Amino acid sequence: MTKVGNISFALSRIGFDAVIQDKTVIEGDYDGNDFTWNDKLTALVAIEDLSGNELIAAQKLSPKSNHRMYTKELNVAVKDRLFWKNKYLFITYVAEPMNTGDFLEIYLTDDANYDSGSSKGD
Repeated sequence: MTKVGNISFALSRIGFDAVIQDKTVIEGDYDGNDFTWNDKLTALVAIEDLSGNELIAAQKLSPKSNHRMYTKELNVAVKDRLFWKNKYLFITYVAEPMNTGDFLEIYLTDDANYDSGSSKGD
């Protein structure tokens, strides 16, 4: 997609607004805990599909990843999900590649059965 030094340029040219949601656990009764998704923030993101060697490399980090995202928003975690282009993408891996505090590289899956540590869906 883009070289690391061009993240700001890429976001300004091809970025889209996406809603990042986090999970809130609701204590249940006899059938266990449930949870709900809440809007956490709206971020400018650049997302690309992974294919070929990139897909193989990404799946070493997180086996279900099939998209990569860049954002300058640093308040994103693996337990979050993304709503973008009328679909949900679940965050499988978060990295700060240059350790500069400037942007995150995030791997995503569109697999609705992906579980980042919770036992129930929305």
